[in-house]
Amino acid sequence: MENKRIIKSTLKSSNGGILQINDVFKKRAIEGIFEFWLKEYNINDGRTYFVNDWCNRISSKGIDYEMTVEVKLVNDKIENIFIGHEKGYDESGTNYSWQIKLSWLSKRFINNVDENLNLNGKFIEFINEHGGSGYPLDDENDRIKIRFSIPSFKNLYPDLN
Repeated sequence: MENKRIIKSTLKSSNGGILQINDVFKKRAIEGIFEFWLKEYNINDGRTYFVNDWCNRISSKGIDYEMTVEVKLVNDKIENIFIGHEKGYDESGTNYSWQIKLSWLSKRFINNVDENLNLNGKFIEFINEHGGSGYPLDDENDRIKIRFSIPSFKNLYPDLN
């Protein structure tokens, strides 16, 4: 008989607050998401935008933009992992869903998930088994579902509207 259970995280950010995008991803992934966001909102107005400022502005949006972790175990083996925001569609935010290379997750985040969810090394094993190490994103088995909402330009930069 199949034994299924789902574990949700209670992880915190490096500063003790809510878990944010810059706590989860390595620099390369954050920069890629930021570049996609600039293109999505057709932001080419001659100003220079910085990824660190962008992450800080998302973090300042509060609990709606906290990242959560959900691990589904089947017979005590990880079947899938969800990482992201649960915030839904609205006029001031957009929901994105990507398959992200596991190796784009920060090592600190991986260790925190394993430790805080009492997975006894299962999360790290899952990353090692499926994580890969190279670019580009070319193998579906090397990816993990990452879903989160990114506020619109108008929401993040009201001072520039």
